[in-house]
Amino acid sequence: AVEMVAAYIDLNPVRAGIVNDPKGYRYNGYGEAMGGVNRSRKGLMKAVYEEADWKAALTSYRQVLFGKGAVARKEGQGAIDGRQAQSVLDKNGKLSRTELLYCRIRYFSNGLIIGGKEFVQNCIEQNKDQLDSYCRDLHPREMKGGDWGKMTVFRNSRN
Repeated sequence: AVEMVAAYIDLNPVRAGIVNDPKGYRYNGYGEAMGGVNRSRKGLMKAVYEEADWKAALTSYRQVLFGKGAVARKEGQGAIDGRQAQSVLDKNGKLSRTELLYCRIRYFSNGLIIGGKEFVQNCIEQNKDQLDSYCRDLHPREMKGGDWGKMTVFRNSRN
């Protein structure tokens, strides 16, 4: 039942005709989860699939999601393209490197400023008036979801 609710929510932007693939909708947690960032989704997927391996749970969920998403629930409602759904099923739900990078790329669009800590802090100081509307706490943040070394961002993808 939890799997069905998650799929229903993740397919809403597809059914509304906003995107063709649920990971393309920037305001849901699916794309972030596919990129390995969303910790709350990780717990949900482990509970639903009883998998110790996060990647295995995600690939199982992608297969269910694309299988359900390829069928419109109502006439005129958006659906995932059948060829795209078949491709996901053929790959056993695994993301290609390109798709994985797409899911992680949100730092480059949502982070506003990305770079070393000093660089980000200097940009914040130089653009303080414009950035104040984005965030009250004006300081560099460590990038989440991977080993980014000393890279920081102005704001993380969930801020």
